[in-house]
Amino acid sequence: MSTSTIPSPAVDTRSLTPRTGTPVNLGSLLKLTLGFVVAMVDRNFTAQVLRAITKFLHDCEVGATPVRELNLCGHTVIAKLENENTTGSYKSRGASLSVAVAQASHATEMVTASTGNHGAGVNRAAGLFDAPVTIFVPKAIPSAKLERLRGPRTTIRTVKGDFQSAKVAAEAEVQKSGATFIAPYDSYEAVCGQASIGIELAALPSDSFDAVVLPIGGGGLCAGVALALAATRRDVPVYGVCVTSARAAYDGFHSPSRERVGRPTRPSIADGVLVESPGAIPWQVISALVKDIVLVDDDDVAAAMAALHGAGVRAEGAGALPIAAVLTGQIPAKRPVCVISGGNIGDNDFEQILKRSQHSSDAQSSVSSCHACESGEE
Repeated sequence: MSTSTIPSPAVDTRSLTPRTGTPVNLGSLLKLTLGFVVAMVDRNFTAQVLRAITKFLHDCEVGATPVRELNLCGHTVIAKLENENTTGSYKSRGASLSVAVAQASHATEMVTASTGNHGAGVNRAAGLFDAPVTIFVPKAIPSAKLERLRGPRTTIRTVKGDFQSAKVAAEAEVQKSGATFIAPYDSYEAVCGQASIGIELAALPSDSFDAVVLPIGGGGLCAGVALALAATRRDVPVYGVCVTSARAAYDGFHSPSRERVGRPTRPSIADGVLVESPGAIPWQVISALVKDIVLVDDDDVAAAMAALHGAGVRAEGAGALPIAAVLTGQIPAKRPVCVISGGNIGDNDFEQILKRSQHSSDAQSSVSSCHACESGEE
């Protein structure tokens, strides 16, 4: 798509106004959207805004990803295949909207931090606008994700440490240079961009699914989909899934006051959700609209990746979290939508995880046989 054919976000969003009839700019409109839906003041207005944003993203060739019904280990799941989205993950949605808003505001330089998928989305969107961007990444970023960050006007800066270290470095660069920060998850643009997934799901037949399950790291994806469904399909519960190596959202949600908390992360095969604390903006929505948040470990994730692989779906670790929650019996639904958030994983890493899952499965089978022999049930 050439730069000259990129639709302006103003075409689809600034024509929408609150009932007062007073026009509002795009940034204010996105902020009002969150306020309306959390307070349950005007869901119709929220839905109208999010549908316009979804159309804008589709015009940018982002979204409209396929849906497949799968039978995995006796469980029926409806897989929303964001691994087939532009740049291989859902992140291109929020990133594209964020970059469009920045360019509409005449940003000359942009800076972001990423473990890979968000950066890939920003890189693509910046390329469409022929705009420069600097992406700060942790040193341990997987090579398959690093390759998606390369672009003619993209500068990659590697930082020692984890995502939090990269984010701190990016924010310092913004303070120094005055560049516009493209937030990975903690912004109205990120949340409303990811909400387009919920708008697409709401267009499916009403009896085709009875829950939606999403991974949680920074919270932008889960918040966005919960936002859209609260405005369009209030009967559908939304569940979030954390990995034990990054459990801040789980702990905060299950605290007495559902407060946002921080927790140190540990290495995990679900590298895309290794965030110390969910964002303040997504947490407004998650704490108010999400039904529950559950927890899975790396073995569960590896088993889910293997199950998806057997069904012809290649998911990275974070993308398999919803399947892991279903396969471990934590989602009380008969036909849940599982958002496969991404599929950016290198061949070697993928093969190692499949082997890990096989070894774990063999060990469990051995233990089960042993117990059966001891109880006389062989």
